[in-house]
Amino acid sequence: MTDKKVNRKDEKKQTEELLKKLVAKVDANPADYHAYYNLGAMLTQVKSYAQAEELFLKAQGLLKNQTREATDELTYGLANVYYESGKFDQAIHEFTKIKSDKLQKDTYLMISQCYIGLGNHKQALAYALTAQNLAKQDSSANRLVAENLLALGNFDEAAQYFDIILENDPEDGAANFDRGLLAMVLSQPFDDYFKKAKKNDPTYFKKQQNKLVGIEELIKARKN
Repeated sequence: MTDKKVNRKDEKKQTEELLKKLVAKVDANPADYHAYYNLGAMLTQVKSYAQAEELFLKAQGLLKNQTREATDELTYGLANVYYESGKFDQAIHEFTKIKSDKLQKDTYLMISQCYIGLGNHKQALAYALTAQNLAKQDSSANRLVAENLLALGNFDEAAQYFDIILENDPEDGAANFDRGLLAMVLSQPFDDYFKKAKKNDPTYFKKQQNKLVGIEELIKARKN
């Protein structure tokens, strides 16, 4: 048996044990929305979407008289099930029900991701910007804004949001790589960005190298 098969077997066993513990917590605390959320999130993670959906819907019915925070947390969990299973319209429908301040930024980011899934980058950008306005230095919000601007061809603006990420974390490998690509497109110096990307996140650098080839071909075509 190969190491990979052994590792998969161990991971499966660990996941099953964790799920049993989470089920036991729900059984022991049937009025605790955290217990339902944690179990539902784990079921979503292991792609048991039908079970996760059923659990969240059941929890919403059982705990409908709890606090707004509890209701929103369970709705967020259900919306994530729909997002992860590619049901983006249903996910948006659920995410828009969430009102609590605690989840607001993450909710806007997830709605943005849903619109990306639907191929609507203009709507995705609007929600990403709303999230970024709530947390101007948040790297995930700035990255999502930048990625949507990039998809819409607004390269100068996209670069500005990657710059915000790098101001807060100059060693962010992924942000350096993407900023390097934009530097190439915008005829700016780019070597330092790629050096930092390769040093700090070699996995991302290797995975995204096909983009680098594509940009180089685009630049050559422009010159010709």
